[in-house]
Amino acid sequence: MPFIKFDDDNIAEGLYLLATNGQVGCYPDNIFAVSSRLLKELDEEFKNKGITYQVLQLQELNQRPSQGVTS
Repeated sequence: MPFIKFDDDNIAEGLYLLATNGQVGCYPDNIFAVSSRLLKELDEEFKNKGITYQVLQLQELNQRPSQGVTS
């Protein structure tokens, strides 16, 4: 399950697209967990709308100052 973080300007629109198309886990610091299938389905739409995001590795999440994420 990928963890993603949208650029600050894209959080609202990105989360809206995720939430209206599938299940989303919400974590601190505007980090979202989505299925690989959902991310693949929406990737082209994100590109078309100029919504940028980064896929985070679990190790990166656990190194953040706020609480870590476990799987």
